[in-house]
Amino acid sequence: ENYNVSKDKMDRAFGGLSLGSMNTQNIINADTEAEKFGYYGPWSGGVSVQATAKGIEYAHILFAGGSNDFGWSASAGSSVENLIAQGVYAKYMTVTGAHDFNTWCQMFRIWCEDYLWNPEAFGDPSVNPELLEELQKAIAEAEKVDESKYTDDTVAALGKALADAKAVLADRQATEEAVKQATQALKDAIAALEAKPDEFLFEDVKDPAKFYFDPVYWAFKAVPQITNGINDTHFGPDNACTRAHVVTFLWRAAGCPVPFAQSGGGFTDVEPGSFYGRAVMWAVQNGITKGMTPTTFAPNATCTRGQIVTFLWRYKGEPEPKSAETPFKDLKEGAFYEKAVSWAVENEVTNGLSSDKFGPDATCTRGQVVTFLFRTEGQEKA
Repeated sequence: ENYNVSKDKMDRAFGGLSLGSMNTQNIINADTEAEKFGYYGPWSGGVSVQATAKGIEYAHILFAGGSNDFGWSASAGSSVENLIAQGVYAKYMTVTGAHDFNTWCQMFRIWCEDYLWNPEAFGDPSVNPELLEELQKAIAEAEKVDESKYTDDTVAALGKALADAKAVLADRQATEEAVKQATQALKDAIAALEAKPDEFLFEDVKDPAKFYFDPVYWAFKAVPQITNGINDTHFGPDNACTRAHVVTFLWRAAGCPVPFAQSGGGFTDVEPGSFYGRAVMWAVQNGITKGMTPTTFAPNATCTRGQIVTFLWRYKGEPEPKSAETPFKDLKEGAFYEKAVSWAVENEVTNGLSSDKFGPDATCTRGQVVTFLFRTEGQEKA
């Protein structure tokens, strides 16, 4: 106050040696002076801080002593551990030396270099350190985001989540639940970042009037990403979609669950390590597909319209359609896709190729597949 220095307790530190260590701890224990400092260095004076002291809520304390120091006993560390267990921000160390200035110089150097004005160095006894580390990593990731690439509203949402996360990290009274919520909110804000149109438009998907326009960019921006494109600048909406790609899209839309058995479903044509390997396992285990034969999946075969609506129907749990009747004349009675087509029409997943033609054996394009999936997942109809 007399030397024009900061009055913020977190900018101020107080340390003492030997008898001065006891005075330092008396300040922490007192009700009148404790709020003036955020950092304390009581050295070579034992441990007399009370966990119930009023000033304890502000204190970051580094206890220390020498290895041959009569003011620092072997039991001092246990006393500090007891304080930590009661929620006190404290650390302790023992340096080589006795009750002398050589020892105290070592302590002062370490205190200044590693602890002063660094709350994280003291940790938070009430919160699992791994949770704090996860929050710090999320903050670091958010700070690396190139905001110029994303829309203003999603950047603003990220900014708020980041500010909230930093506030929680700096809050010494924050609970584990608050830390978890702040971490998840920040991760969600990062995941929700929406690229500006010029940053992600495919050369062959630029017309908003196309039925697949919204579904393509929904699939592109989904987390986990359902699909990107056939290359960096083209999606290939009119390209035939293979069975491997279809089950992979479905698997990613489901969140990329780990199959409970590391096998290819018994299919000899599912290559180990392939991009669709886990998706096929998952699809078989969940009754979405049984393959073309008991031993082949035919990953490179094009997927038909009858197959894709059947996959989607099974993916949704094979709900019973309200009616088995459809306006389509090209559906075979008793075919594997019969109920699936009825369900798809009822739920506006598809209306067919024309008023009376569904085209069950027609090749399904990439644009159609992501559109069907988009509508199945309950998105606004494109």
